[in-house]
Amino acid sequence: MLFLTLLLPIAVTALSPGDYRRTFFGDGTYYGYTTRGNCAIRSPLPGMYSGMVPVAINNAQYEESKSCGACLLVTGYGQGSGANPVVGTFKAYVHDRCPECKYGDIDLSKSGDGRWKVQWRFIPCPGEWVFFLFEGSNRFYLKLQPRGLKTPVTYFSVNGQQGTKTQDNFYILQNGGGFRYPLTVQMRTVLNEWITVKLAYSVPDGPAFPIGYQSGGGGRSRPPSAVAAPAKAPRPASNKCVPNWKPCTGPKNWWRTSNCCSSNYRCVNAGQADFVGKRCEPAF
Repeated sequence: MLFLTLLLPIAVTALSPGDYRRTFFGDGTYYGYTTRGNCAIRSPLPGMYSGMVPVAINNAQYEESKSCGACLLVTGYGQGSGANPVVGTFKAYVHDRCPECKYGDIDLSKSGDGRWKVQWRFIPCPGEWVFFLFEGSNRFYLKLQPRGLKTPVTYFSVNGQQGTKTQDNFYILQNGGGFRYPLTVQMRTVLNEWITVKLAYSVPDGPAFPIGYQSGGGGRSRPPSAVAAPAKAPRPASNKCVPNWKPCTGPKNWWRTSNCCSSNYRCVNAGQADFVGKRCEPAF
């Protein structure tokens, strides 16, 4: 018999700044390394997670993907049972859900054995250039996941339309008349930072990078006004040049490959983990 799981839109109770001032206690277990998880934090993996341990958080604190992408500081003292004690302090990030774990428990995505007492707390991630992962999107339907932020997102809108969070850590939006480009994306994070970016394009599946960035202070209580639309990008010198911000050379790309960029853009290293090759960025 075949069972299908529907990833339906859900109401999200967001993490609060107070959660970043608490310490949680529970069991630390192992379930083996995997690149897949309920949070859909897959390639291209944000570089800010480099060196961190992926973890599955207990079902209560996963709370329908609200903690996906959050960074943790975990400490173990070797108390418990099994062959591989959790000892020392290390950084981790939430990439999955552990349905059988109790409140405070985390399951480490690495090889090991045993059940060990741990304590942990939420910490801001290092943060980096913000980008988005699209999935099954088109002109009328957007399903996208913000990446590179210091803390999870609690508010998300595109062109003034608020998105709906899904259980697999994306935001979905629909527009019967089609979305107008560039897209203005506004986000508020757990620690009350407002961020506004513009996307000149979207893709059916894969990453897309912004052309404008505006970050608000941590104490803002309302969204900032939308950033001004960027100046119209120069037209490509020929149809052999790739559009701005898309890959321009390399053995692997999600889009067509070329050796040149539009006028006033240059081909540079992408700077993202698992992002092979280069992309066209403004020459300034």
